[in-house]
Amino acid sequence: MNSNDFAHQLFKALPIPSVLLKLDAPRFTIANVNKALLQVAQVLHEDELIGKSIFEAFPDTQNNDKANGVSKLRASLEKVIATGTTHEIPIQRYDIAVQNSSKFEIRYWQVKNIPIFSSNNLIEYIFHTTEDITERVLLEQKEQELEIVTAQKKI
Repeated sequence: MNSNDFAHQLFKALPIPSVLLKLDAPRFTIANVNKALLQVAQVLHEDELIGKSIFEAFPDTQNNDKANGVSKLRASLEKVIATGTTHEIPIQRYDIAVQNSSKFEIRYWQVKNIPIFSSNNLIEYIFHTTEDITERVLLEQKEQELEIVTAQKKI
C-alpha cells in the first residue's frame, strides 16, 4: 500500500466528521468526505456531496434570521488561505434537518479549518472538521439557568 492509499483510508476512517475542500474561493468545492460526515449529514452516498460547494451542501438554516454559519465559515476559510494557518470557529449553532421532515434539530459545533500543503509548500486543500458539542452546550446552558434561579431565590 502506498502512502496516498494509506492517507485516503485514514481520512475515510477518521471518527471526526471531515471534509476536504478545494481552494476555488468563493465556492470551496467539496473534494472528499469521510464516513463520519456522511452519518452526521444523514447522506447515504458521498456522491451527493462531492463536487458541490460546501455552502450549497450545508446552507444556513432556513427560517432562522440569526443563522450566520455560512458567513462565519466563509470568513474562516478565507483566513486560512490568507494566513496559511489553522483557524478555529468559536462554538457555532448549525441545525440539522430531520430526515423526511421539514423540522430541524438544534446542534452546536466546534469547527476547525486546517490548511493542507503540497510538496512545494502551497496550500492545496483545506481540511474542514466538525465536532458535535451539542450535549456540552445544552448542559452548560442548564447550569447557567440553575445558577440564575438559585441566585434569584437568595434575594
